[in-house]
Amino acid sequence: MKIVRADKVSFFWFFEKEKKNKMKKRTNPESSTSEAKKRRREEDDDKVGCSHSAIEDGAVSEDQCLPLEDDLTFSDTSVALRMMRAQFPRIDQASIPPFILQSQLYSSVNDRTQVDRELECLRREKVVRVFKLNTGQDDHAIIFLDDYLNQVDRIVKRMEEKKQSDLEIFKLFKMHVLDSKLEPSIGHHELLSLLSLGGKVKDAHITLLINAGLLTRQLIDPDMYWFAIPSTGKLWKGLSQGRNELLSLIKRKRHKEMFLAELEKKRLRFSPLDVRFHVRDLIGSGHLKTVQTTSGLIVRILKD
Repeated sequence: MKIVRADKVSFFWFFEKEKKNKMKKRTNPESSTSEAKKRRREEDDDKVGCSHSAIEDGAVSEDQCLPLEDDLTFSDTSVALRMMRAQFPRIDQASIPPFILQSQLYSSVNDRTQVDRELECLRREKVVRVFKLNTGQDDHAIIFLDDYLNQVDRIVKRMEEKKQSDLEIFKLFKMHVLDSKLEPSIGHHELLSLLSLGGKVKDAHITLLINAGLLTRQLIDPDMYWFAIPSTGKLWKGLSQGRNELLSLIKRKRHKEMFLAELEKKRLRFSPLDVRFHVRDLIGSGHLKTVQTTSGLIVRILKD
């Protein structure tokens, strides 16, 4: 009787298995492609940290992109705003400037009164602008004024490429309206008055500003406008959906809580904004709270 060594048996078994796998890939090349895509998705799901172009611009380095647990609170409002601007998630609509929600500031600076006071100073000093959001809730976004003015310039450039007329109104809007009217809203007559400082203005000019996304009419008073952030309609919908998705995810856990480090690795399906963005927002709005344990920081549902 002929005896076959075990290592030879293992070799022949492995050889035959590899041969079958190669034949399978030849007959079904899509399987290997789908597996590669799945691996890439899993790798992407594990990527967290700074995601705005600040890394590319040199505003913040890779080693400054700390886990949220080590980067949750800041000493003052100005520091919090600049760090969260640097960490603003990359989204498909690159024309949207980085913005910070007021609720995120409340979660990042321990004293809310300090936040309100310092934010008001920054607004009056024309460092930032505050916008009322169309989310159905009392949401406000903060944008650095330079970022917003750059966005207005990009809108004008696109309209110039399309050979549109009456673009002088945007220059008047920047010079006379944005520079002097610092509140989130403005009345129709005051808007006309400020724009008229640079020349004769018609209602058609205001329509041009509305169509560009820089103004929206208030539903309760058509003679009042909100200053607006262009190209963000779908983003506000994603903001609301992301809030619900994240809360639903935590609610499904046994004690309605998760370790922050574990939660930060998740990837949301219905929001272009990342988990870090939503966690700060939901803590500041009172829907979540953090609890320090010996094993790490826990995020727990506060409002059910």
